[in-house]
Amino acid sequence: MNVIDSIQLSVDEIAVAEYENDITPPKFTVSLLYEECSSKELFETDYEHKIIMTVEHNGLAFSKVLFPCTDMIYGYSDLKDIMKYLYNRTM
Repeated sequence: MNVIDSIQLSVDEIAVAEYENDITPPKFTVSLLYEECSSKELFETDYEHKIIMTVEHNGLAFSKVLFPCTDMIYGYSDLKDIMKYLYNRTM
């Protein structure tokens, strides 16, 4: 099992616990995003990767970067908090 699968398992468990009573429950997906590097001289390759979470609900889809998250000062946010933030954006 890779890192993406491990995070997805945790996200699935949280989604069942938090949104099982919704008439149309949201679908959360953890995936890998490849982007072209903005600073190619810092990286050996032309692409860098990010782990993102996407929510699909009510005909809308929103994503948020989970890792790396360079704007966090005191560490990473809780997965449940990120899921709640994304879910609320679909309302």
